[in-house]
Amino acid sequence: MQNIVIGTYTGTGAAINVPLGFTPDYVEVYNVTDGDDKWEWFSSMTDGHALYSRSVTDNATSGNAGMSRITSNGVSVYAGSTSASKGFTVGTALSESGKTFAYKAIRNED
Repeated sequence: MQNIVIGTYTGTGAAINVPLGFTPDYVEVYNVTDGDDKWEWFSSMTDGHALYSRSVTDNATSGNAGMSRITSNGVSVYAGSTSASKGFTVGTALSESGKTFAYKAIRNED
């Protein structure tokens, strides 16, 4: 059985906790506003890390299209204060102020 949650959040420029009710094994985040950035995090990765994909070249101001690994301000597990608030935290790299981000979080149950 799997748990899958799909949703959105609005970036603030600061880290954001996203409650799911479970600890995810996989998180995928898209910048919906700009349509050019995607991040993926797997439970085998270190907290704060993510695989980062840019789909277009941004006038040479933010880098070229391609995939890279970020090692800070990515995705981390969020334990929450109750089991209902368990989920993940997005760091500042995934929280550009005023932008809309869509996410998909998956947990595989054994």
